[in-house]
Amino acid sequence: MKKLALTFLITLSPSILHAQSVNDLVLLFLSQNNITFKDYQTCDPSPTPVISTDGICSWGTDLGPQPTSSQLLSLIPTFQSQQTSAINSTSAQLAYNSQISQGLTITCASNSSICTPAITGTYTVATTFQRPNIDNASAQTNITAIEAAIAAGRGFPGGGTTFNYFDMSGAPHTFTMSAWAEFATAMYNYSYSLQSALITLQHGGSATFPSSTVQLQ
Repeated sequence: MKKLALTFLITLSPSILHAQSVNDLVLLFLSQNNITFKDYQTCDPSPTPVISTDGICSWGTDLGPQPTSSQLLSLIPTFQSQQTSAINSTSAQLAYNSQISQGLTITCASNSSICTPAITGTYTVATTFQRPNIDNASAQTNITAIEAAIAAGRGFPGGGTTFNYFDMSGAPHTFTMSAWAEFATAMYNYSYSLQSALITLQHGGSATFPSSTVQLQ
């Protein structure tokens, strides 16, 4: 297939976020015009080691008219916006994963009537929509199954008035029915708040992740 050479060089300001390659802008141009990339070949910036210039890349004749320098330069703001969004999304996901990895620490209020020292500890976070690893998915499955059994009138696993649920270290904690209800609700609300903050941040909004310590009554 006949190829045409991109016969121009674009010099970009070093202050322009990440847009240091003609390739980035050409790929954006192709994407915006719904053109497949199969007939375009990317190339490394040239001459090396100059950062703000690009070498000549190969342009397939099937791609249609080759974009002009002005057309590509006009795409820089859009490219910047996309890069910023990608950075924000990645940063938010890393912060979310870090928060998840800490677990949810349960403490009792000084005047608590339901929470007891027996259930204080740090537990694997149960996540419904975002599942960074298998432990979180398992926690979600376990809590959901216990809640479903209680709602169906079958009570706790084993049929007793209390049962043991394990924290992140594998230590068992004895829960009563009322203490479990407090715990499950706290976990549900914490998971929801975490995921709401993540989604808000990934879409460019302002949000703060909740405290990883919850005090029960």
